[in-house]
Amino acid sequence: MEKTMMDRIKSTCCQSYAIGDFVEWLSKTKGAQIMVCAREEFVPSPLSTQQLLDEYFGIDRVEAEREQRIISEEFKSGKRRLSYNPRRA
Repeated sequence: MEKTMMDRIKSTCCQSYAIGDFVEWLSKTKGAQIMVCAREEFVPSPLSTQQLLDEYFGIDRVEAEREQRIISEEFKSGKRRLSYNPRRA
């Protein structure tokens, strides 16, 4: 079964936060920037750290938002219910 985008976000969030925190630390304490090569010179990346991490982990935020809307509508309509598993608590 193919993972949903929400599953992918959940399974990569710890790694993504760690990398994002490191990049933010580099920027604030060392003045480092993520650069890209454009026309034979390096320029700051037009993408945010979050956008780069999403690309790296294969995250599509538009798709994730769509999944969230579908799940929300299923709860509202009664098609989906919260399940409680005492073994996971």
